[in-house]
Amino acid sequence: MKGSILEFSIQTNEGLISSDDQQRYRFTGSEWRASEPPTRGMRVDFEPRDLVATGIFREVAPPPTGSPTGAPSGDKLAAGLCAIFLGCLGVHKFILGLTTPAIIMLLVSVLTCGYGAIPMGIIGLIEGIIYLTRTDEEFHRIYVVEKKGWF
Repeated sequence: MKGSILEFSIQTNEGLISSDDQQRYRFTGSEWRASEPPTRGMRVDFEPRDLVATGIFREVAPPPTGSPTGAPSGDKLAAGLCAIFLGCLGVHKFILGLTTPAIIMLLVSVLTCGYGAIPMGIIGLIEGIIYLTRTDEEFHRIYVVEKKGWF
């Protein structure tokens, strides 16, 4: 069954879940099966037993699948094209929220009076091709969820 955490007390190690069918279930921290602690509003999947939630897991949202026509998702297309055409400036990394690698690429290109832009441009070209050839699910997992910084 799926639902949302209404409250959780670290002191008592107990909480309350509101299921999608509007029923409330109590739970203890020993039934929590995720690495991060439960927080208010978190979506969960659990087994109900007499108004007690057991085997509670954090619900993981599925990755976006792009448009119904199979076209790449917006971030993938924008990051891929920016990597190919503006790769030396790290614009594609900024689009993906990878600030540190983006700043590195930008500074190498600018502080070397443009000489560093050549290898940064080659890296951008390679990354752009990689971005555009990955499936939407792979792209989302690798670059949005796992935040892989290079290649």
